[in-house]
Amino acid sequence: KLPPTVLAHLLAGAAGEGGVSETPKVGDERLSRARSIIVGSNRIAALRATEIAGAAGFDARVHTLCLQGDTASAASLVSAMARGFLAAEPRKRVCVVLAGETTVAMPAGGGPVGTGGRCAHLALLVATHLAGVPGWVL
Repeated sequence: KLPPTVLAHLLAGAAGEGGVSETPKVGDERLSRARSIIVGSNRIAALRATEIAGAAGFDARVHTLCLQGDTASAASLVSAMARGFLAAEPRKRVCVVLAGETTVAMPAGGGPVGTGGRCAHLALLVATHLAGVPGWVL
């Protein structure tokens, strides 16, 4: 529950009353002492993952930092990449890092839904596509 003064301030801002703007704009004095620091990102995480995999003896590379679109389509892409690497050099230890954000289509009509999320869905689909294929780990 919001304190009454906070609620009044938010409502006034939303209504454009009392000189309260909804969002501070560039150059607004209220932002003069604000600063932003990026302490983590998918790029930082992906690069660190390749460093660790490389130290463990893998030929590690970042394939993309912007994996997007339908999770099922992304799973097909990841599966095809894995099959390609395995076919080209079956004994080579390769680590391919992908980062991004896919989307999951929800069942029409509110059908059954699972638990987990996009990453779990992607992993399970890739595992299904590569079932019986030796030499890969997700």
